[in-house]
Amino acid sequence: MERYRITGGWSGCKRPGGSGFTLFELLIVLFIIGIVIGVAALTLTTSQPQLQLRATVRKTAALIHVAGSRSVSECTPYKVVFDSKAGRISLIRVKLESMNEGRQPGSNETIVSRIVMPDGITFQLFTDISVLGNNGLPNIQFYSKGGCSGGKVHFVNKRDHYMNIVVDFITGLTTIKEGRPLLSDYSEGFLLTALL
Repeated sequence: MERYRITGGWSGCKRPGGSGFTLFELLIVLFIIGIVIGVAALTLTTSQPQLQLRATVRKTAALIHVAGSRSVSECTPYKVVFDSKAGRISLIRVKLESMNEGRQPGSNETIVSRIVMPDGITFQLFTDISVLGNNGLPNIQFYSKGGCSGGKVHFVNKRDHYMNIVVDFITGLTTIKEGRPLLSDYSEGFLLTALL
């Protein structure tokens, strides 16, 4: 009795010279893989600046939230200072007990945390004129009995993606919004402090 061996590829036919893939089939597969990798790389490079902007805005919103929480829990005022020339946002604790001892302005303040802006991201703070610090930098102040001075922080990256943080002046609640800021977002009494 003779035994027959069934071999073959997708078509079920035996190829001359043995089994395996042809060079043409391998080139087609490599071409498809190349297209998939190219589309994935293009998607990642175009979305990376927007992801970096979102991460920076979330870090800043968290820093503002920490300032509000700490000011109430420690019964000590805190402020978040926005310095665009240096490209940083600082959380500062204000020591009340040393305010009336004749020290220099700023000597009763301790930097608790700081965020350094990544390259390509700039920010502006829109706040009331009364909360400019003694160093001339705008800030959002959080009071020891709750509440804050409030304000709006606008972030933009090189590709003109905009994100905003709105800090309510009564509750200190922070809200993140996407999109270009509108002039109707500002009430009278707010000073446009452009930090370029």
